[in-house]
Amino acid sequence: ALSTMSMDDLPPPDEITCGICADVVDAREAFALPCCHWYCMVCWEGFIESSIQDRVLTRCCPHPECPFLVVPDMQMYFVSADIVAAAKKLVIK
Repeated sequence: ALSTMSMDDLPPPDEITCGICADVVDAREAFALPCCHWYCMVCWEGFIESSIQDRVLTRCCPHPECPFLVVPDMQMYFVSADIVAAAKKLVIK
């Protein structure tokens, strides 16, 4: 069953522990989907870039079995416009 908790229900953290690299970072250097699984920006960037390289433009949150989608619009937030443009070319081919 999915939890009904959302990010709006929680106080904003000052620091988070990245769920991928386990680094403790300032919350301003991290991001979470509505599922509240926090990852540092460096790990999000790597996750999005690997998705693009794998030609997968819509994936779920990196947390195992989490159903929340990382939508294509998020790409521009984490990676450069050049990488997004390259991804679009891959999809068109």
